[in-house]
Amino acid sequence: MAETAYFQNMFGASGRWFLTKVKRPLDRLAFFWICLKVMVRHRSLGRQVQARILVQQIYFTGVQSVELVLFFSLLLGAVAVVWGYTLLTSIGARDALAGFLIGTLVREVGPILTATIVILRSGSAIALEIGYMNVLGEVDGLQMQGVPALHFLTVPRLFGVATAVICLIIIFELTAIAGGVFAAWTLVDINVLDLLNELAVALKGTDFMVVLAKGLCFGLIIPTICIYEGLMAQEAITSLPPRVSRALVDCLLYCVFTSILISAAYSS
Repeated sequence: MAETAYFQNMFGASGRWFLTKVKRPLDRLAFFWICLKVMVRHRSLGRQVQARILVQQIYFTGVQSVELVLFFSLLLGAVAVVWGYTLLTSIGARDALAGFLIGTLVREVGPILTATIVILRSGSAIALEIGYMNVLGEVDGLQMQGVPALHFLTVPRLFGVATAVICLIIIFELTAIAGGVFAAWTLVDINVLDLLNELAVALKGTDFMVVLAKGLCFGLIIPTICIYEGLMAQEAITSLPPRVSRALVDCLLYCVFTSILISAAYSS
């Protein structure tokens, strides 16, 4: 009997853990669907206020992150060229350097690293801002005044972060290529013009589609999760740190999983 009860408790705990893990992304997906419905329902309400918040969000998420994105993209582009050239030369595949750069910098590393920067800078700020508003009763105050709080809190941040992430990824890709070309010119024995021609040939239309798809998905995932976790912080100020931590970790996990799915879809 004791062994039976032990196995029942173990399977019961495993089942509850699995259901919790499945329920969490479904809750976020349902919240995103609610945000879309609220956006359509109140699409003509408070456009000037939303436009101002949208510009502020793009400035905070995009413009203020450009310096950091430029630094990492230049460094990563140079490292990728030097390391990739050394590795490919050692195995006799020197001509595959352009394809290596497109596959690593453009399709995979660039989008996910840009999303990581946005998560750390803007994701935490959004979760904290919404969480403080919710805990201090400002969200309920807007609702009591007849203002659709969800509409004003979500729409500018969804569009602002999505626009900023797409632009930052494009900036990252171009700067990383420039950094790689500069490294090839100064540090490695590579003809720069030949490398540029090989990059132009290796770059396909599907690469642009992958980058845009990842940028759009990342730009919607990050604010959705951070706003949701901020709205879930209802007990006290002390509930904010765990919610912000969960939001950042989940944003990164969901972005990595989405990146894998998109890459697999376009490679098949």
